[in-house]
Amino acid sequence: MTTHPATRAMVDYYAGWYDRHFDLEWQDLLLAPSNANEERIPVAFLVARSADDLRRMGRSFGTTIFPTAGNVTHTPAYGNLIALGILDAVQRRHPASDSIATAAKYQDWLADSGRFLTFSSGGATVGYRFREDPNERASLRLIKETDAGIVVRGKVGMHTSVPFAEDVYIGAGGAVICGIQRATFVVSVATPA
Repeated sequence: MTTHPATRAMVDYYAGWYDRHFDLEWQDLLLAPSNANEERIPVAFLVARSADDLRRMGRSFGTTIFPTAGNVTHTPAYGNLIALGILDAVQRRHPASDSIATAAKYQDWLADSGRFLTFSSGGATVGYRFREDPNERASLRLIKETDAGIVVRGKVGMHTSVPFAEDVYIGAGGAVICGIQRATFVVSVATPA
């Protein structure tokens, strides 16, 4: 079996993105200055705390995206920005403090693990949208709620870094209602059906 050249180029690009973090010539661009524990975390997973952090992130993102002329815009840094957006949204809604702590813990875990998170609005795939029965057109259905969480079944459309993502943030377009709001959640790509 042969691999399409475009697929090979994408695989090489993402492998190179990770590899550059270990290349001494790239480290000052891709790694933040040492923290209190003398660790240098990837700028891709930085939580900006200053204007200098934002400038550092911009230089890092721009330099890693430039070689592909912007054709590859979604590195694992994209997932960190999603996780930061989730944390911000949770904080702005003023939910229980354990929800804020969970969102912060998830962003920390994502940064520590380096996992590749991508986004889906939660919208249905084309096949679902053309089903004869309108009740079967939703991308996701709530199967049950438990004290541990919810069980959801269905399929969502995705468009960003699909073959490389390890986790997917599913937005409110999935139409799963929990209480008075639409559910949003992160699921591992390898989650069993």
